[in-house]
Amino acid sequence: MQSIHLARIDLNLLVVFEAVTRCRSVTVAAEQLALSQSAISHALKRLRVLLEDELVVRGRNGLVLTPRAESLLPHVQHILVDASQLFNKTQFDAASTQQCFKVAASDYSIVTFLPRIIAILNAEAPQARLEIENYSAQTLRRLELGELDAAFIGNTPPTSPFSKMPLIREHLVGLMSQQHPLAHKLQTSAISLEDYLRYRHIVVSFKDPQPSAIDVELAQLGLKRSIAISSPNMLANIVALNNTDLLMNVPSRLLASLNNSDLLAFELPLKLAPQHFSLIWHKRLDGDLALVWFRSVVARVL
Repeated sequence: MQSIHLARIDLNLLVVFEAVTRCRSVTVAAEQLALSQSAISHALKRLRVLLEDELVVRGRNGLVLTPRAESLLPHVQHILVDASQLFNKTQFDAASTQQCFKVAASDYSIVTFLPRIIAILNAEAPQARLEIENYSAQTLRRLELGELDAAFIGNTPPTSPFSKMPLIREHLVGLMSQQHPLAHKLQTSAISLEDYLRYRHIVVSFKDPQPSAIDVELAQLGLKRSIAISSPNMLANIVALNNTDLLMNVPSRLLASLNNSDLLAFELPLKLAPQHFSLIWHKRLDGDLALVWFRSVVARVL
């Protein structure tokens, strides 16, 4: 009998062998493996050539195993179990994990997304820990170094070596105090571009070289707004808006999180493309089961 070199063995052939010899039927084995009967027959033919044995022959009540097949079956089953343990990933148990999930997020993401994410974590992974830091100019570098697991991003997500999960589309709305000189106009008409530019603005100063979509649109019209306050904290800016004649822009979903009766929202007098929010992470973490689960939590929320 010829010796069989390991490089010639296709593990799929052993899967077919185990299914056929266990089921004693090509038809049933094909159904269980989601293969065609011709594929099963072809695999059997290859095995017969390799092993120089018929392996199975037709009997009255189905296929009958040859002595060689009878002796091989327990060994093949053992090989398949070992292979399954080798290639199957360890299961992730959210209920018992003590994983620390490290995420970067803007004020908007912290207020809008994270409360619902935290609620699921508390319910399904009560021993897990969530560390949140502000999105900054160092976030992408920290993702590459493995110091962060993921980040919420509200502009064009970076490409390789990062993966992304699109979350929502968002649009900007304006905010003003009820004491603002334009507040009475909202009761009867929209805020015009002239109105919008007549008053000074509070803006969020992200550590991002890209200009805001509003400033880009205004520049294309040959216009510019006047900035009164610029700070990196969106929520602090919103508080500063009270009882002033300043204007501010915020993502629309943030309005539901604001418990401030002194503020009025209005539609911006500009045509702006929607803003796309994504979750990004380093590609090396694509298959990390704990982070796959965390990303599924984010997907459920958003």
